[in-house]
Amino acid sequence: MEPGIFNHTRNRADSGLGIKVLVEGIAPTIDIVAIHGLDGHREGSWTAENGIVWLKDLLPQQLPNVRIVTYGYDASTGSQSSNIDETFYDLAENLISRLALLRDSTTTTTRPIIFIAHSLGGIILKFALIHANQCNESHLPHHKQIMLATIGILFFGTPQQGAAVALSASQMLLVRLPVDENTGHTLLRNLAINSEMLEIPISIFNGISVCFNTKFLYEVYQTVLHNGTSGFIVPRSSAIVPGARNAEAIGLNKNHMDMPKFTSAEDNDFLVVVSLLQSIRSDLPKPEPVREKDATHSDDILNKGPSYTPKLLSSPRFTGQDIYLEKLRTFFVNENITPHRKHLLLYGMGGIGKTQISLKFAEECVDLKCYWRILWLDVTTAETLGTSFAEISKLDPVMKSLEIEESGECIIGWLAGLGRKSLLIFDNADGMTALVSKYLPPAHSLHVLITSRNPDLHQSVSSTLNLGVMSKEDAISLLMTSSTRVNKPGLSKDGSLLTIAEKLGFLPLALDIAGAAIYRGLCTVEEYTSTYLKNHEILLHGDHPLYKGASLYNQTINDTLNISYELIEKKHTQGDVAKDALFLLKMLGFFHHQNIMELIFKRAAEALKWCIKDSRLRTTQPDLPFQFLKCDQHRQWIHAKLRTVMELLCDYSLISRVPSITGFSWTIHPIVQIWARDKVITGKQGIYLAAVRALIVNSINRNEDLVEHSYHFHRMILPHMMAYYHYNADFGLSYCDDEHSAQTEEFVKNEYWDHARRFCQQALGLRKWILGPEHYHSMNTMLKLAYIWKGQGKYEKAQELEVQVLEVYKQLLGPEHPSTLICMGNLACSLKKLGKYTEAQELEVQVLEATKQLLGPEHPETLICTGNLACSLKNLGKYTEAQELEVQVLEGTKQLLGPEHPETLICMANLAYTWRNLGQYTEAQELQVQVLEARKQLLGPEHPETLRSMGNLASTLNDLGKYGEAQELEVQVLEAFKQLLGQEHPSTLTSMANLAYILKNLGKYTEAQELQVQVLEVRKQLLGPEHPETLICMAHLACTLKDLGKYTEAQELEVQVLEARKQLLGPEHPSTLRLMGNLASTLKNLGKYGKAQELEVQVLEACKQLLGPEHPSTLTYMGNLACSLKNLGKYTEAQELEVQVLEARKQLLGPEHPSISICMGNLACTLKNLGRYTEAQELEVQVLEARKQLLGPEHPETLRSMGNLASILQNLGKYSEAQELEVQVLEAYKQLLGPDHPDTLRSMGNVASALKNLGKYTEAQKWEVQVLEAFKQLIGPEHPDTLISMVNLACTLLYLGQYTEAQELAVQVLETCKQLLGPEHPSTLRSMGNLASILQNLGKYSKAQELEVQVLEAYKQLLGPEHPDTLRSMGNVASALKNLGKYTEAQKWEVQVLEAFKQLIGPEHPDTLISMANLACTLLYLGQYTEAQELVVQVLEASKQLLGPEHPSTLRSMGNLASTFQSLGKYSKAQELQVHVLEAHKQLLGPEHPDTLICMANLACTLSALGKHTEAQELEVQVLRARKQLLGPEHPVTLICMANLACTLSDLGKDAEAQELEVQVLEAHKQLLGADHPTTLICMENLACTLSSLGRHTECQELEVQVLETCKQMLGPDHPDTLRSMGNLASTFNNLGQYSKAQELEVQILEAHKHLLGPEHPETLKSMGNLASTLKNLGMYNHPDTSRSMGNLALTLKKLAKYTEAEELEVQVVEASKQLFGPEHPDTYIKIHGQLGFHLQ
Repeated sequence: MEPGIFNHTRNRADSGLGIKVLVEGIAPTIDIVAIHGLDGHREGSWTAENGIVWLKDLLPQQLPNVRIVTYGYDASTGSQSSNIDETFYDLAENLISRLALLRDSTTTTTRPIIFIAHSLGGIILKFALIHANQCNESHLPHHKQIMLATIGILFFGTPQQGAAVALSASQMLLVRLPVDENTGHTLLRNLAINSEMLEIPISIFNGISVCFNTKFLYEVYQTVLHNGTSGFIVPRSSAIVPGARNAEAIGLNKNHMDMPKFTSAEDNDFLVVVSLLQSIRSDLPKPEPVREKDATHSDDILNKGPSYTPKLLSSPRFTGQDIYLEKLRTFFVNENITPHRKHLLLYGMGGIGKTQISLKFAEECVDLKCYWRILWLDVTTAETLGTSFAEISKLDPVMKSLEIEESGECIIGWLAGLGRKSLLIFDNADGMTALVSKYLPPAHSLHVLITSRNPDLHQSVSSTLNLGVMSKEDAISLLMTSSTRVNKPGLSKDGSLLTIAEKLGFLPLALDIAGAAIYRGLCTVEEYTSTYLKNHEILLHGDHPLYKGASLYNQTINDTLNISYELIEKKHTQGDVAKDALFLLKMLGFFHHQNIMELIFKRAAEALKWCIKDSRLRTTQPDLPFQFLKCDQHRQWIHAKLRTVMELLCDYSLISRVPSITGFSWTIHPIVQIWARDKVITGKQGIYLAAVRALIVNSINRNEDLVEHSYHFHRMILPHMMAYYHYNADFGLSYCDDEHSAQTEEFVKNEYWDHARRFCQQALGLRKWILGPEHYHSMNTMLKLAYIWKGQGKYEKAQELEVQVLEVYKQLLGPEHPSTLICMGNLACSLKKLGKYTEAQELEVQVLEATKQLLGPEHPETLICTGNLACSLKNLGKYTEAQELEVQVLEGTKQLLGPEHPETLICMANLAYTWRNLGQYTEAQELQVQVLEARKQLLGPEHPETLRSMGNLASTLNDLGKYGEAQELEVQVLEAFKQLLGQEHPSTLTSMANLAYILKNLGKYTEAQELQVQVLEVRKQLLGPEHPETLICMAHLACTLKDLGKYTEAQELEVQVLEARKQLLGPEHPSTLRLMGNLASTLKNLGKYGKAQELEVQVLEACKQLLGPEHPSTLTYMGNLACSLKNLGKYTEAQELEVQVLEARKQLLGPEHPSISICMGNLACTLKNLGRYTEAQELEVQVLEARKQLLGPEHPETLRSMGNLASILQNLGKYSEAQELEVQVLEAYKQLLGPDHPDTLRSMGNVASALKNLGKYTEAQKWEVQVLEAFKQLIGPEHPDTLISMVNLACTLLYLGQYTEAQELAVQVLETCKQLLGPEHPSTLRSMGNLASILQNLGKYSKAQELEVQVLEAYKQLLGPEHPDTLRSMGNVASALKNLGKYTEAQKWEVQVLEAFKQLIGPEHPDTLISMANLACTLLYLGQYTEAQELVVQVLEASKQLLGPEHPSTLRSMGNLASTFQSLGKYSKAQELQVHVLEAHKQLLGPEHPDTLICMANLACTLSALGKHTEAQELEVQVLRARKQLLGPEHPVTLICMANLACTLSDLGKDAEAQELEVQVLEAHKQLLGADHPTTLICMENLACTLSSLGRHTECQELEVQVLETCKQMLGPDHPDTLRSMGNLASTFNNLGQYSKAQELEVQILEAHKHLLGPEHPETLKSMGNLASTLKNLGMYNHPDTSRSMGNLALTLKKLAKYTEAEELEVQVVEASKQLFGPEHPDTYIKIHGQLGFHLQ
């Protein structure tokens, strides 16, 4: 206090707060830091009346090499804003923080410090140094450095023990200053003599005062106060600290006010202060005088090498503990760590290995030569310490030579004076705190290591190290070395050794004794595990003779722990502290060894007022240890007694205090527990056990306060309950009623259902026997047992009990009694669990009506009943009605209890859940945010209810598609639950399951699976394998397995779950039906569509009967059945079902519910399957708009709708629009879910598909490669999505002409599908079909056909002969037959396919039209041009109506019709159509789209047929240029374009140019497809033809022979391509004049054509004409044949003048041509004109 500066005026520009450097100093080596007092200022407090600030005006002249710093803080008692009442600690920490920052910023962290503190500033300084001392290398090391750097303190009138006139001075302040009455009052009271606040730092400060020099300056003159009186503000007795080390007291001839102010350098008191500062700076310990005659001789002696005295060695069996040795090395040996003094306390319980570790460290230091001297001092007693010093002085060669005295002061003083680095080890400093402090050296060169059981020694050292038990590995290693004397690595896997180590709590002493017993042959490892661990006598005392010398410890466990026991008895003889401590120690032996909570005692003490029981029931209250349970007049527990006793036990390391969320908590080592129980006199164990039981029971039996964190307690009390029952098994305490009821309640809270059931059944039996079966307590216990049965999932047993109780209540209390109504409500709950929702609703309606009449409509119980009824309505799918009720409940609860009452918040949470069911996710989120914020304020952020609110909000965020936010929130919830309730608590498991669900939405299936497996295993252990919760976990895991593509594993799991559900709940329970639906879904994934349909029909029928035809679950199952029907190709039936579902959903939930959009989307998909693309588009647009409004434009469901719409647009041929939409979807997915999410990757695949439709194959390939690689990394190379990506890429490679690469991918996919899904799975069959398609492109037609046939047979068996997939497979077989030239067989197949499609999906379905087009193509091959034309016209008209005139499919049909016109010789009509198609393609797809280029090539072909070769050439050059740019110069399609151009050049007579092109084409084909590929062979034929035109017939013949031979081998002798090759060779033979060879070949060709195609097929007629021409060349004019041969024969007859016969033949030829080609066909025209010419002649 500073009364003299109350009116001090401060500079407004200077706040006077914080650190200020007054003087920088000249090359400063020391910092002086000044701290003012109460109502002081960082400069004004040191300023005299003449304005002299001695710190900067006087002191630098005396001490120029010093930096002078002042610290200011808000110490004004007249400040309205001052928080002085609570800032002792805050100001102290602020001082250290600011000073550390200054020293860090100026790189002076190790510079010594001298503090100057006036009045209150000294108190703050003491708190600051205590705070700094408690810091360490891992916690605020820069604060610790301040303590280590402090070398001295000058206290100016600091009230160390209080100010003598504190209260009177405060009264004067209150009179003079215009402040609030309480301002500064508390502070001044704390400064009173013997203040409790000042007592706190005194003892601690004494412990650290040894580290620096302290000067206590006190006032000599009294201070005149404002009331005219005078007195000593801080008398001498208060200005000093008794017991402080390195301290002295000096009086200043000033009063308290003037102490820190000096007017000039001549001021005598100033000179005293300067002298003190100089002495501190230069005060280093001086060496004791050496009684040595010759100084040179002394130096020689001192130069002798390092010494370790006495040289004690660690055990050769010492093992492990490397972590502690490393910490010792780091602290003592590491030169980078330079604390002011290196003093370390190594503390821990007896037998923990402190001495052995210190010995090992000393040996290492000797080996490394870290120290000049290492002294080992035994501090067990004062005598042993004196003996150690004496022994050292005799054994150390240097000390002995220099005759150093034996006293500790002399030895340590001598070492300190030398300045050489030495290590002092004070061992076993358990009860010798003051003795050790006496000998702690101030010199920096002397390092100190102390071992002790007493952690209080930390006040005397700069750092501490708590030695814990050994690690598992070290413990096993010690056991091995002590039991075998050899460390055998193989034994580390021995479970018996680990068992021993765990049972002995990894305590080194106990482990070594156990090893000694095994080593000496007293037992084997196995025998020790089974027998010796139970024999406490042997374990603790080890009194067998064979133990001697076997252990590295020279004492037994009992001896070691008895030291602490005896110290407690000796040191605390006054009062009952020791007695209570030893009683408590024995009692702790019967607790669990961890988390012995103070809260147990508090709750037990304060619960006594709640315990009112029937007098006939025995309770545990008489057994309570009342000496620890005293309460004040308000029934609040007084903790002082327990804490005092516990801290006493901690002081001797018998127990340890551990951090706990419940407050004070302690732990006791298991071995200490055994020893403590062993200390109990035989026959008296029941006293302590009963006390433990009474504490546990009464701590449970109390009214819970909502805001109290009781949930921690309930979780942590369980191990103590289990420990009590373990020990009670040996003693058998008699039954107490409150024991079983409390234990039952506790197990129920923690959901330990089986334990709860056993206790509840015992309680029920005894209550029935004592009180009667119909007594209120008995009935309540029955209801509790029913609740437990429900918890175990045995709902029928619960129902039976509740029915019994209900009947009794009705008879005894009446049907409308509150207890009766509560029982009815419980029964309704059981009925809901049993799936009997209607019965439950009826019962709850009765309860509600009765409660309304009894208590009124606004009573809390009435509102609860209303909420229960709302829950039943939700189960019945009546969400709107439930919502109305819940709104009523919420409003009523708000009015009754307030908006933030826990019950109100529960109602809000229930309503939010209903809104989620109604699809009102945003409203639900808003409500849940309100609930969460309210619970945070009311209960705290980590309360279980708060965490559940966070979990609910996370679920809603998940519904809103905000998966990332949901994950973050759920992770917080999970981590909090783990810390709060433990890894295995049901709430923790629920949170883990919820997180797994969110991870699945994020595409992290593997992580989700790992979490679900963890949850499942714990559920099995806690609840059993058939509990409903366990089964739910199994079902969730099965769902994730499906996401991972592991369908078989999922099916096996679901079958198990389903069978268990049937047995547990019955075959028609809603949960059972739900599981049947899940299994059906898995069967669909496995391609077992028929079985899935059967199961879904069963589910649907059962659900209709159980819940009604319009229940949401019923409608869901109808939708699932519709899906199965679609899989079975029954699209119309599926559509009918989906329309029903949609209409029912609209009526039930309203048109805007999210499920409506799902139903509409499903219906749109079905319409798409039905080929009704426009209707599907309209529906999907509605879905998209609805989802945008309801969920937002970036919700995953909205994006899926956009993707579906894009798919429909592709079906509608709107490829550009589809691509734009797919790109939007992709960008949104990237932002929402990230670039590697499965949905993002699927979206990338969709973009690639759109690019392919746009002909951008190279871009598509790049996208698909990215997708494939990402899927491989994300979900593995065998996942179905990965395989789909591979198929898509293979398809793109086909487009790019990379057939071999495509084949390799297709083979991989097929093999994987076979292994993963089986050889007959639809996906496997599709893969086989894809491979067959690639084989056809590779010209391997036979292999392709074989595969297609296999696929077809499998489809027939799997899906039936009329399934769309079966029919498509038949079409593929037909296509393969066509490639093999088997056109007639192909036609038969295609006719079947067409008729089946017409019946199945209608004549206008796209698939039907495709079948018609395929048949028309086959008819063209068969020469049935007119029939082909009719079919193509039908297809075209249907496409126009169905898809529009400009749809790609319509244009494709027009192109087919143009081809048919070409075949019919109607080239002009063909040209007109092709021009139209080309223009449409240009507008629709662009001039360079592949389809556009195909149209240009077709038109060029027609122009060639019309003789417009130049125009054809121009078009083909354009096509070729575009193909090269688009696909590359060596793509198969590019090569075909080159071949076409070569053909046109040949028509133009440019045979040489044609030849060059054809040679290029042929070489490229050979490299690309191989020499035997059909296309390569065609190229060879084209080149041969050109060579023939060039007259190079021999070269032509050679090529054609090669082609023919290859065709025979590859395709067979009768294949059309083979026959064509034979015809070409025959023509070449004719050109070479080898007519006979030509005739032989042409006869073969003709016979083959007749057999293969019929006598009237155009190819047959051509063959006949060719043969006739050859016959003429052979001069055989009378050779007969058909049609064209007949014409040729007629011509021959005319030459022979047989005109009549010739005319008859020609008439036949013309008639045949008319029938075959029509009257306008060019061939007919030629024949007619040939005939006309003949007549004109």
